[in-house]
Amino acid sequence: MATKFISLENLTSYTSQLLTRLKTLFVQRELKTGSTDTYKVLSDNNLTDALVKKINDAGSSSFNGAYDALTGKPSIGGKEIASGDQTAASLGLATPTDVTTAANAARSGAVDDVKKLGYQTADQVGASVDAAKTELQNKLGSAFKPKGSSLFADLPTSGREIGDVWNITDAFTTTDGFVEGAGVQYPSGSNVVLVNTDDGPKWDVLSGVTDLSAYATKDSLGAYLLKTDMVAAADAEIDALFTTASNV
Repeated sequence: MATKFISLENLTSYTSQLLTRLKTLFVQRELKTGSTDTYKVLSDNNLTDALVKKINDAGSSSFNGAYDALTGKPSIGGKEIASGDQTAASLGLATPTDVTTAANAARSGAVDDVKKLGYQTADQVGASVDAAKTELQNKLGSAFKPKGSSLFADLPTSGREIGDVWNITDAFTTTDGFVEGAGVQYPSGSNVVLVNTDDGPKWDVLSGVTDLSAYATKDSLGAYLLKTDMVAAADAEIDALFTTASNV
């Protein structure tokens, strides 16, 4: 019987089959969950000590998946969101109608508060201004009533009305019947108006007609001296003045 030997080819085939057989008999080592250098062992504890502590500290809990079973449900503005379909009202949000209603109520309340303080609306102010303007225009139109010209001595003492204006054609001195009292002199052409005072109706002197006949006009000045008539004195004439003065 011939002697047999194992060649390298035979050994390679045998080693391959052996490794395959061993893999079916043994399980390759695995690292513990959460670890990079500690391998699992034949034990029911395949977690690191840190993970085991976390699990133990967490305690027991259960959740069936229902929304009602949630703790710390989400909320908007402090209002917890209920389960199911939501509306603006259920979420505690204001609808456009709510906003409009609130704005109208706020505006009405503000207007009422302003009225209570005695303020007026723009329409009321406009009406008051128009009324005051009309009254002022009426008073201005009827305040002064020109009556004509009169001598001071002929000023009426009866049948007169507030606002009557007279032009006094002669110079005069006021009496106690004038606002400024007696003793004040005025030239002819002064205007007086009858006004109401605490002491009854009295005359008040206004600006009158000023007589400028005594003053020269521009045209009359031209007849006396023209700019073209003026010439500068010669130096000799000025020297002659000093010579005359030195001989005195």
